[in-house]
Amino acid sequence: HLFHMGSNIREWCFDVYASDFYASLAARCRDPKGAAPKQVMDLYVVRGASFQDMATELSRCAARNYGHPQSCSNDIGFRCARQVR
Repeated sequence: HLFHMGSNIREWCFDVYASDFYASLAARCRDPKGAAPKQVMDLYVVRGASFQDMATELSRCAARNYGHPQSCSNDIGFRCARQVR
């Protein structure tokens, strides 16, 4: 049995982080790909909540933050995904 998966770990995303991305026209498509890489050291989107967050944040699967791709933390992971035909 799996329990409480919604706030188990934050999830690394392939999207480059930009604080104002969702205010842009590019974010209005069905599956936006995130900001275009333009910095020397890009930060990537980290979504969701983890076991380390305050109780008020634990249910926010839409929480959005950023992280450096070479950093590590005990509450950030990734999910393997496969497109269904």
